[in-house]
Amino acid sequence: MKKFVLAGVVMVALAACMKTSTPPAAERIYASMSFSVVQSPDTAAVGDTVKSYVTVTGSNTCYKFEGFNGTPSAGNQYDIRAVGSIPNPDYSGYDPSACMNFPITKDTFLTITPKATGKLVFRFYNNDVLFRADTLVVVNP
Repeated sequence: MKKFVLAGVVMVALAACMKTSTPPAAERIYASMSFSVVQSPDTAAVGDTVKSYVTVTGSNTCYKFEGFNGTPSAGNQYDIRAVGSIPNPDYSGYDPSACMNFPITKDTFLTITPKATGKLVFRFYNNDVLFRADTLVVVNP
């Protein structure tokens, strides 16, 4: 019986030490970036590394390119969006004057390795607006 009481007291003591305040705001938050250039090859072989040259744009100097978000939309079709980050206005160290109001660009590559033959369709979106669609024909090596 004493063990159960001791365990109960320990549980209550641990629960009392738990913090109930909300964690601090993140320094940066995710934001969409726009495609301004996409150059993709037309064909590739199974297992090849395929690189699409891409330029993405953010609306001010505080944008930082983080990567791509690709989601399958139908069959061998993929919707691709550029993801960046910006300073969080809720962060305690946020300084809106640090962002100069002119666009920044980032040249990078979207890299894939096809695993099977067929056609792959990549649709590049700026927010919800289709920027460009590319078809990659994958053949046997």
